[in-house]
Amino acid sequence: MSWSCCKCKVAMEEVDDILMTYNGMDLPDADGWRCPECKQEFLEEELVTTELNEAEQMLETK
Repeated sequence: MSWSCCKCKVAMEEVDDILMTYNGMDLPDADGWRCPECKQEFLEEELVTTELNEAEQMLETK
């Protein structure tokens, strides 16, 4: 699937190094898309709604 940046109107690049943090804690890098011009980053909906949600709940219970 090809994604385009809505701001720059260029093709997004698929990347595997999106930096993630939660409450000051570094999390593993995530897969997603990045605009080569403005550097805006996007994550897949499934990653956010499942894996990140589960990680957030686990960290909040500690």
